[in-house]
Amino acid sequence: MRLFLLALGMVALCGCRGAEAGAGAVRVEIFYATFHPGCLTVTALDAEDVSRTETQQLTVEDRNSDAKTVAVFRKPDWSRRLQVIASAHEGSCSGPEVATSTRQVEVPPSGTTAVYLDLRAEDLDGDGFVKASASGKGTDCDDTDATVYPGAPETCDGKDSNCSGDEEDASGKRGYYVDADGDGHGDLSRVVMACTQPAGTALEPGDCDDTDWTVHPAAFELRCDGKDDNCDGRVDEQFLLGSACETEARLRGRPGVRRGWIRRGVRQLGDAGDVVRGRRRRRARRHGGGPGLRGAHGREGRRGGLR
Repeated sequence: MRLFLLALGMVALCGCRGAEAGAGAVRVEIFYATFHPGCLTVTALDAEDVSRTETQQLTVEDRNSDAKTVAVFRKPDWSRRLQVIASAHEGSCSGPEVATSTRQVEVPPSGTTAVYLDLRAEDLDGDGFVKASASGKGTDCDDTDATVYPGAPETCDGKDSNCSGDEEDASGKRGYYVDADGDGHGDLSRVVMACTQPAGTALEPGDCDDTDWTVHPAAFELRCDGKDDNCDGRVDEQFLLGSACETEARLRGRPGVRRGWIRRGVRQLGDAGDVVRGRRRRRARRHGGGPGLRGAHGREGRRGGLR
């Protein structure tokens, strides 16, 4: 014998409608005007023996409805005093229980008696998910936005659309590069995917030494230091030296190449008439010295304005 029957919106609990001719029944009116449950469960138990219990699940498909009617019939071996419980579930019958209401009722020998159960929960945006509260019954983390609810698509839009707590599972994230030395360029091999730029990262990759803030792709090769300062794969290439860059006093440019000022291994751009400075000043070319220096033939250099 089926314990639950569904016909014309009426559910028979605890027995078949025709099992006992003229048997009394309880008409249960369930109201849920403030939200739309995904599922209702109706439980009837014998008040004199609570081990006798039956439950029926009802899917609520009509989003325009705000009530459901259930007919409860007593089983022959049950007492006439029943406890009727209605519960609402969010999303589906397997979803969390968000509202419940219960009443005790006496089943009449014949005819029907009515009992009214009012289920209350808050769903202001009408997305089918109840507002999360301190009671922990609802799961909607933003009940003012119908696009925000558990299971919603998560994108990088600055809000937690699926109520997971963050945007870590969002689509459309971009890569940022770990920038340990803070020079604005990150390590290409260390990528962090995120919606917004995390601290300690850079938009630009290509840093070949992320422990030295003076070394990055935008740096100038101004130091004779044996390092690839601008991360182009070459070392001290702007000096264009004919021999190893070891001591500042012995640095010489190649023939026909513009020279510059070199002091303690640091190159400053200059003209062909500039001098090369080490521990002592030297002439950069054979004719014409720097200010205050004599030329090759003993004359004062013209660059200093002396004659």
